[in-house]
Amino acid sequence: MSFALTLLDAHNHGVIVTALTDHRGSRVFIRGIVSGEPQHPLLDYEETSLQQALNA
Repeated sequence: MSFALTLLDAHNHGVIVTALTDHRGSRVFIRGIVSGEPQHPLLDYEETSLQQALNA
């Protein structure tokens, strides 16, 4: 039940909200995006989410 949601404005600034769920519980992370570029390294599915948002 993990997911990544990318929210961008018209200038491709925004955030990726990621929830990781396992048998121990859930953790939520927020990663900043500036001009379409992540401010921190991304997980594979975060990168996929970002690319889908940029190409929408």
